[in-house]
Parts: sequence; structure tokens; C-alpha cells
Amino acid sequence: MTQPPPLPQQPPLAVPMLNYAGPMLEPVPAEQQVVWRDGKVLVARKLLVLPPLCIKCNGPAEGEPIRRRLRWHHPGFYLLIPAGLLLYAIVATVLQQHGTIALSLCAKHRQRRLLIGLSAAGLAVGGLAMLILTAHLQQTWLALTSIGIFLGGIVLGVSNQVVTPKKIDEHFVWVRGCCEPFLANFPPVGRA
Repeated sequence: MTQPPPLPQQPPLAVPMLNYAGPMLEPVPAEQQVVWRDGKVLVARKLLVLPPLCIKCNGPAEGEPIRRRLRWHHPGFYLLIPAGLLLYAIVATVLQQHGTIALSLCAKHRQRRLLIGLSAAGLAVGGLAMLILTAHLQQTWLALTSIGIFLGGIVLGVSNQVVTPKKIDEHFVWVRGCCEPFLANFPPVGRA
């Protein structure tokens, strides 16, 4: 039995990557201004200004970069909550890590972020005002509705974060929330 001839080999598709060592928010040596990806997570040196591409769609950025100060603590601290919410809050606040990066958004995603932020603020303020007004009416269902509206505004505001930290250490921040095309601009972990 004869074997069929081998198929011609196709060269692998080349994905252009940014070997990015961008500007910093504060002076840092050039060899430390690095960024790479680790799966769906972007790893960047603290204080880095990311390239002028939208992190949500990889389109051209509009306006000045948005400076994001991120906070993170080890998830193990959540085990302190049963011991007391105040204890957890104190320990998490004292031991949390901080990191700042500057990122860009296109016009569409800037507008979306603004609209959701205004909606969240409107719901929170409206729910609180409604709660104060319903205190005089002594209507339980109306008070519960206004608490729900207030909490809905808070949840919407918290969910409107552009990126969320997965981890922060002494030198780097690991962030989630970047689109796959944006992440493809950077070398994978171990090649930076």
C-alpha cells in the first residue's frame, strides 16, 4: 500500500507583537519598562503608560490615557470575614498592594464608560433620596425598593471598572479586562 504524498507545509501565521517599553508615569530605568501577557491577563510594570490603543477593542485611542490606581489583597484574607468584618477590613486595608497604570480607550468605549458611570451615580443618588423620602411614608415595600435601587447603582458603578487586578506585587500588576486583540500585541509570558 502506498502512502499519499505529504501535504505542503504552511508557514505559521506571524502575529505582529509590540516589544513595548513605553513611557512611565514616574522615571524608571528603560530595561524595567516592560509588559507582556499571561493568557488573558496583561502583566505590566507599575506606573507604565500602555500604548495608545483601546484595551477593549484594540482600535485607535482617543484622548489622554486614563490613569488607574489599582488595589489588591491576597484572596486568603476573605477567610477573616467570619471572624469579623471590621477585622477583615483593617487587615485587608493595611496589607493591600497598590499599583498604577495608564491605559487608553477609543471614543466608543469612553462614551460607554461615561454613560454607565452616570447611570450608576443616578441610581445610587436616586435610591438614597427615595429612601429618605419613603421614611416619612412608612411604606416597607417602597423602602425596600429604594434600597434595591441604591444597591443596584453601587453594583453597576463597581462593575464599570475598565480593568481589574488579578495580582499586584512589588514591581508588577496583573490585570484582567483587556480584549484578545490588544493582548496579542504583547509577547507571551517568558518572552518579554
